Amino acid sequence: MAFSRTQIISLALGLMGKAGINVIGNDPLTAQADAVFDLLLPANMQKMSCRFATTSVQLSLTPEVPVSPNWSYIYAMPGDFLKLVGLDPVPLTYEIYGNKIYTNYSGGSPLYLEYVRPVMPEQLSPVFVQFFVTEIAMWLAASNAQNANLTSFFRDQAQIYRAEASAIDAQNRPSIPMQSSPVVEIRSVGFGANFNNNVRIF
Repeated sequence: MAFSRTQIISLALGLMGKAGINVIGNDPLTAQADAVFDLLLPANMQKMSCRFATTSVQLSLTPEVPVSPNWSYIYAMPGDFLKLVGLDPVPLTYEIYGNKIYTNYSGGSPLYLEYVRPVMPEQLSPVFVQFFVTEIAMWLAASNAQNANLTSFFRDQAQIYRAEASAIDAQNRPSIPMQSSPVVEIRSVGFGANFNNNVRIF
């Protein structure tokens, strides 16, 4: 089920004990919810894993020359970038400066960026909407000097719903077992062997 901006704000007002709305009007509380919507939505999408808003694009290599000697190439990032999810191929050393990715990669295969981007309210997952409605209600309760217990309740509920949304979202991407790392190698041959052969005690 998809939820519109108006429906999400209406649900948040309902949590505040106010009447629901069919259109976003000019009354102070509704106007405030409408304004804070545009702050809280991208901010929380940056904080959370949002597979419903994740996409992948091939990056374009720019003709710019990095000033820093640490990097050799600069790739342009998409204008709707919110949060990095990953780069392919990996592993890859990089840094993000503004809307550019600095790296030393210039391999034969293209460089792909997986990232979270803004989406329309109708594209939000139901579990994210459940969390987001409570987040808006918490903000409204705190900013309008409501009962402190009510603000605390909304905060606690928002934390619970955020954790649930993140757990469900994580199911949309399978975990990849670690194939090679110092920890894996130590576990595979035994800690004692590596300790005796590779570590000196002074």
